[in-house]
Amino acid sequence: MNFDVVVIGAGIAGPCAALALARRGAKVALIEAGQLPRHKVCGEFLSPESQAVFTRLGVMEAINAGNPIPVSTGRILSRQGATLDTPLPSAGLALSRFRLDKILWDAACDAEVECFSHTRVRHIAGTLASGFTITTTTGELCARHVIAASGRHTPWLDNYDTTTSVIKDPANPQFKTQNSKLKTPRSAQFFGLKAHFRGTGIEPGVVELHGWRGGYCGLVQVEDGITNACLLGCYEIMKRQSQRTPEAFWQWLLQQSPALSARMQGATQQMDWLATGNIAFGQVRPTTGGILRCGDAAGFIDPLTGDGMVMAARSGELAAAVVGAQLSGDVRPIDMAPLYAAAWQREFSRRLHWAALLRPLLMSPVLTTPAIALLSRMPSLAQRTVANTRGL
Repeated sequence: MNFDVVVIGAGIAGPCAALALARRGAKVALIEAGQLPRHKVCGEFLSPESQAVFTRLGVMEAINAGNPIPVSTGRILSRQGATLDTPLPSAGLALSRFRLDKILWDAACDAEVECFSHTRVRHIAGTLASGFTITTTTGELCARHVIAASGRHTPWLDNYDTTTSVIKDPANPQFKTQNSKLKTPRSAQFFGLKAHFRGTGIEPGVVELHGWRGGYCGLVQVEDGITNACLLGCYEIMKRQSQRTPEAFWQWLLQQSPALSARMQGATQQMDWLATGNIAFGQVRPTTGGILRCGDAAGFIDPLTGDGMVMAARSGELAAAVVGAQLSGDVRPIDMAPLYAAAWQREFSRRLHWAALLRPLLMSPVLTTPAIALLSRMPSLAQRTVANTRGL
């Protein structure tokens, strides 16, 4: 089967890229390795800037029909309960990934994107000059361009050989863990956990961040009265636990953070814990050879900013703009990678910088309380800090 573009990965970035290209008249295929919809480890907070992207892509009406919760306040709490409330520049939205991913997948299918689920990439060969051949578990696709939106752990892309322009399926599988013993890859820094609860103490319209030594946990109420709890933890902390399971770590964490424990008093868990591992920050790779990377495949921002989902959507839109310009003859193939890399850095580099500065403040109890006190006395500084994580 022949396409103008094959987009690999149907989280947020992939469908956004596919939608933007299909609406420019391109023949697009969207490949997803797993089943949709499904729950994912995610903060489930759409920052205010996401609404502009989704409006341009024509999916904002469907998102609003999914009953998202408007969120207008960001709150930071130390483990002892010191609190900072700061208004967001404009209201964000809280919506589960289960619902959002289905909306985006359905929109891509409705836009006449050829959508393939349960389809894993095994091998890619080719160049921008000759076109690409993508061998998958369900068949072979040919395309002039490939956009990779396949997440942080993309072995076939990370093993790309720019000399031979061939991507091979490596021997080692992707690192995955769900409701299992948390393993520690040698290069890992952090792991993530996520579950839904009902009956928590957090009010609708507020997104909270609870810090502790070595990590932080975000709480936000999504649709249908459910609270999403999503945390980032340091492997060094987890390795000290006698039982390395998500359930055991959560119970340990509630003992460490009285403020978080108070929020969860009387709450009932609605789903099994989801876990993801080998999270690292600082690696930014917008392109690999002639392939444009978007979403987490390009760079991963600290979840504390609440900016991950809009970065995914916007990077998919940026990748589509560059590919679309080449398909129409406005951009030479040789110029695509530098154009996209420059646009990606211009859009996201400041957000990544500020996120890296803020991370230690949440992960160190010694710093969190005085930081909250300072920002409480200087609300304009707090608002400016929020704006910098948004790229405003």
